[in-house]
Amino acid sequence: MQLQITYRQIISISLPLMLTSLFNNVINLIGVAFMGRVGETELAAIGVGALIFILLTMIPYGFSVGFQIIIARRGAEKNYETIGKIFNSNLIFMCGVGVVLYLFLEFLAPIALKPFFSSVEIFDKGMEYLHYRSFEIFLACFAFTLIGFYTSIGENKIIGWSALIMLIVNIFFNYSLVFGENGFPQMGIAGAGLASLISSSVACLINLGYLIFSKFTKQFHLFEFKKFEWQYVQSGLKLSGPIVLQHFLSTGTWAIFFLMIEKMGIQALAASNVAKEVYMILGVT
Repeated sequence: MQLQITYRQIISISLPLMLTSLFNNVINLIGVAFMGRVGETELAAIGVGALIFILLTMIPYGFSVGFQIIIARRGAEKNYETIGKIFNSNLIFMCGVGVVLYLFLEFLAPIALKPFFSSVEIFDKGMEYLHYRSFEIFLACFAFTLIGFYTSIGENKIIGWSALIMLIVNIFFNYSLVFGENGFPQMGIAGAGLASLISSSVACLINLGYLIFSKFTKQFHLFEFKKFEWQYVQSGLKLSGPIVLQHFLSTGTWAIFFLMIEKMGIQALAASNVAKEVYMILGVT
């Protein structure tokens, strides 16, 4: 009987996370599919642009895993007030990380990445896509903090629901902004970037709103920014360092691989993007 309950608990925790990963991969696949109808250059550029964005998100994602472990440990000890201090300090820290990554993506990335592209057309389209997604990196830092908290206390259902709504919103705005439907301007690859920003904003607001109006805000003293306590951030960073490095290197190899394919031509890069997205869907479990 105990084993059956354990399996049910495992599924209840892991399923929303699996669905979230699946929905994010579906969003990427839809973006690639829409770009296939826009043009070959756009299809090639969106894959590289998305990989660069995902590569940067691995930094806050790794940080969130570290503080998630610390919160789970304090939860087992029923040290609720300390959980609030950990969350509040890490939320401030992650917002700071988000600002730095946003500034890098918006202002420094175009300069740093240009020498690695052989096609000016692919580079320009990729940067156009990233320009509209740049603020999303700040939202990602904020969202990873919320998701890490939910995961650490076993409250994962809201993560799955917010990801589903994000998928629906993204499909609507992606189609509308890319092709100029439903009264929206036709923006092409820029529309795909803007649609991603809008859908991520909606998901972030859902996760934030749920937390604010939940019992956890009072129980754990969340959003009480009385004092920034570095020791609670530092303890998480000690755990998250190897995780950040692992995910950054694994995603970085994909980015390097596609930059190498980019030198083979637009058609080769476009075909590789389609193959990658299909592979990501199949490998979500």
